Amino acid sequence: MSNYSRNLLRDRDYTRYVLTFFVPRKVRTDMIALLALNVELETIPNKTKDPMAGLIRIKWWRDQIDLIYTNAVHSPSPILEEIKRVIETHKIPQILFHDLCECYETILRGTPTDPDDSIYALCGAILHDKKSKDKFSKKLYLHDTLAENTKFRTFRLWLGV
Repeated sequence: MSNYSRNLLRDRDYTRYVLTFFVPRKVRTDMIALLALNVELETIPNKTKDPMAGLIRIKWWRDQIDLIYTNAVHSPSPILEEIKRVIETHKIPQILFHDLCECYETILRGTPTDPDDSIYALCGAILHDKKSKDKFSKKLYLHDTLAENTKFRTFRLWLGV
């Protein structure tokens, strides 16, 4: 895994970065790659003033992922290289990526849907055993139900620091 995805996730979505420590080590880098993609998509509605420009950018990401599935050449990007590896390793259904992109498109269209379910479904696709999925689901539930100021304290308790 490149440091790009890890640094991006750590700098822009620290609580989810810490959440990756609760998945098996063998899939942790894959989880970081998927969450880094989410960070990239998440910043589009926040940074753009023109919804059409944001929709074009999200379409670019969707098209690049589609190129990975067709084994065509995609744009050079550290995140796309990692996503390609994750797709090849775990055989993730293409529709899960489309669902994630669609959530961010709805935000730009003014009819927002929560992208959390989509990113968690995508992350769950790389967890192959029931015990790992259950543990990750419990941590996600706690992550989503805690107030923002208590999330950091809770993660510190989980980490024992």
